[in-house]
Amino acid sequence: MTTAHPSGAQRTVVLVTAALSARHLNADTPHLRELARGFGGVRTLRPSAPALTCTSQGDLLTGQPPRHHG
Repeated sequence: MTTAHPSGAQRTVVLVTAALSARHLNADTPHLRELARGFGGVRTLRPSAPALTCTSQGDLLTGQPPRHHG
């Protein structure tokens, strides 16, 4: 499900949802499961500590661990 771009760049989808893990992609979530499959699967990552949504979003937005972004 990669979309070709004239520059050769590929698109990336980052889906951020609180308390959702790969184990939730099952028969009850067929659309999410298909989206993940179409983009090559799900990557399991080790969360930063504390593993809270706001901390994780700070990590994503800054590219830094919590000790650098507060």
